[in-house]
Amino acid sequence: MRINGGWYEPAEHVPQPVVIGVVQAADGGWVECPFLIDTGASTTVLAPKILRRLGRPVALAPKQLTGVGGPVETWQVWTTLGFLRTDGQPTLIEGAYSAFQDEQALDMSVLGYDILHLFALIVDRPGNTVCLLVPPQRYTILGD
Repeated sequence: MRINGGWYEPAEHVPQPVVIGVVQAADGGWVECPFLIDTGASTTVLAPKILRRLGRPVALAPKQLTGVGGPVETWQVWTTLGFLRTDGQPTLIEGAYSAFQDEQALDMSVLGYDILHLFALIVDRPGNTVCLLVPPQRYTILGD
């Protein structure tokens, strides 16, 4: 199984690896959501603009998150994330996810290690590749 990502290239920043997913709203519909791939983030966090569109109930998260700017009030929402595989089938991952309501806290949702550990992650800027793999898909490194 392979899920392809790509590069988000804002004018004022270096390119960032992303994968486009969807998040299930309370009405059963799906909200498109770009996820920044963050290998240093322990948990997946939904951006405030995505959380608002879900219309799902939230609760204060049992674990409050802290980033470079310090602690941020962290909420928890139960929902399903979806990612389209290269074979056209969806991969769905249901769970309780962290979220921020403060608009200044996060511009883009973050895909953290709680999800990334399920995959082999390839982030190769020179090779223009961002992808998540699960066997039978695999990769080979050639050379020294």
